[in-house]
Amino acid sequence: MNEFTQRYWQWGLLGLIVVPVVILWLQRFGLSLDGIGALQVFPYLGILAWGVMWTHYAGGLLRKNFDLKPSHIYSVFSHYSVTALILLHPGLLAYGQYESTGTKPLQSYWNYVGTSAKAAVTAGLIALLTFLSYDVYRKLQSKDFWKRQQWIVSLMQSTAMTLIFWHGLRIGQHLQSGWFRYWWIVLGVVLLAGQYSDIKRAFDQRFPAGSTSV
Repeated sequence: MNEFTQRYWQWGLLGLIVVPVVILWLQRFGLSLDGIGALQVFPYLGILAWGVMWTHYAGGLLRKNFDLKPSHIYSVFSHYSVTALILLHPGLLAYGQYESTGTKPLQSYWNYVGTSAKAAVTAGLIALLTFLSYDVYRKLQSKDFWKRQQWIVSLMQSTAMTLIFWHGLRIGQHLQSGWFRYWWIVLGVVLLAGQYSDIKRAFDQRFPAGSTSV
């Protein structure tokens, strides 16, 4: 692999997320920002948050099959951007609902999606807490005990990604029909393959063949 590819391949994966989101935005709103508030913006932030995390699963597949190395700069960027996006996504919804109806979470979330979609909102909140818990793990992963729990962390993060995927399909206002829904499903298929690879790698590291340790 040439130097350019090694340096920017992860940013290329990010482009697969950002470009369709920008196209959707332009189709919906054009270049004007008139009348755009928290309730119009928050869905895009959720899609971008999940998409940035998706690049790590897709990147794992590429690294498995090609001579590619992760970028430290991209790792730092993705960590902080995902943290900001996953907090802003429900935060802007809460703010927008409070401005328009005077209700607060969790009631404002239920009111926005309807009682029939409570499970999807709950799935999103569980995923949010799971993603945030990874920051705690990052502080502990240098310890031998926590290194051995990487396979559990991989399972938890994969579960959270799956919950968000379903959350989007169930209540995402831009994911109910059209080309964007099919794009989301394609990303989900790639995610499934990446999850299998990621979990298998973590499991093999924790329980190598022939090992009797527990």
